[in-house]
Amino acid sequence: MKKQEIIDLILAEGSPTQKYIVKRDILSADKNSSEMLALQEQIIDLKEVRKILKHQSDNGWFGEFLHGGACDAMDGSVARLRELGVEPYHPFMQKAKQALYADEYPSKARRSYPPVEEYNFSRAQTLANLHVVGEPADELLVKFQNYLLDKYKRAIQVESLDEVSREIKAAKYIGSRAFLAGKDFPWPCDFTVLGSSLNWKTKSAVDIITSAMENVARLAPIPPIFDYYNNHYVAPISGYSEYDISDDCCDMPRGTIIFWLREYNFLCQICDIKRIPYYFRQAEKLAERVQNDTLIENLSDSALSAIEVTYGFSGKWKSEEQKRVDIYYKALQILHNAGVEF
Repeated sequence: MKKQEIIDLILAEGSPTQKYIVKRDILSADKNSSEMLALQEQIIDLKEVRKILKHQSDNGWFGEFLHGGACDAMDGSVARLRELGVEPYHPFMQKAKQALYADEYPSKARRSYPPVEEYNFSRAQTLANLHVVGEPADELLVKFQNYLLDKYKRAIQVESLDEVSREIKAAKYIGSRAFLAGKDFPWPCDFTVLGSSLNWKTKSAVDIITSAMENVARLAPIPPIFDYYNNHYVAPISGYSEYDISDDCCDMPRGTIIFWLREYNFLCQICDIKRIPYYFRQAEKLAERVQNDTLIENLSDSALSAIEVTYGFSGKWKSEEQKRVDIYYKALQILHNAGVEF
């Protein structure tokens, strides 16, 4: 399939979320147009969106925790709402930002995190997702993003995985695996924070991130080495091993494909991936299967099941056409952000 064919398919058969995001991110439609505002209202009325909104307390907090899944926690709820196409300008989204700054969540006594002023993945991701494009970024969000950019600068100088292994061994987990004190190496979860809000995206920042990821690719010609190295677990949550789909093209165990679709898409957003042949080849192979219309047949049953749970219209595909739309929608996002013409 060609790019325009996928766009036409989504605009004809896609969900309100898919239509809205394709128009906004790929066709550069005006979010204030009557058509886009109507789609936004349809998104707000989606069953999954309404379910998440029911778990927002009067003070604006979503769920019981800071870190966790949609409905259960603040970061997962806001991230899922944004993934579904909900814009951050809605009052309930800005109320969530106020609650995040107040930092009073129901489980705080049982599950503590570092102070709000310190870098923390969950708060940084949530603030990035709540940033309204065109408005000045919150000082705390800028601080978080600068923290990550400084880390990417240091990553350019890393010469071996021994350094990474020693660093992780010396670090201490605080509150959750989402926060690792003292780590000076970019992890895939950092892509989420930077990719969720591109207010920082300048040429110099993109150059820093690209150079750091070029070094990562040099250090790991065989990505699974980032799962375990020197008898120590090196890659928290989602590791670089998930970026090597090679000729199998996403034929991976259930769950892994979800991280790959999400994190690889963010990676394409935050750097010039064409400058990193090792990672760019994944986009090229994806484009090849899209053009040959063989993408679905190259996905294992477990991979399809994982996509279905996360990206299905209602959790379960009701037709082969829905399956086709969902999968090609994600491929379109990745190839667009990777700058691949097809």
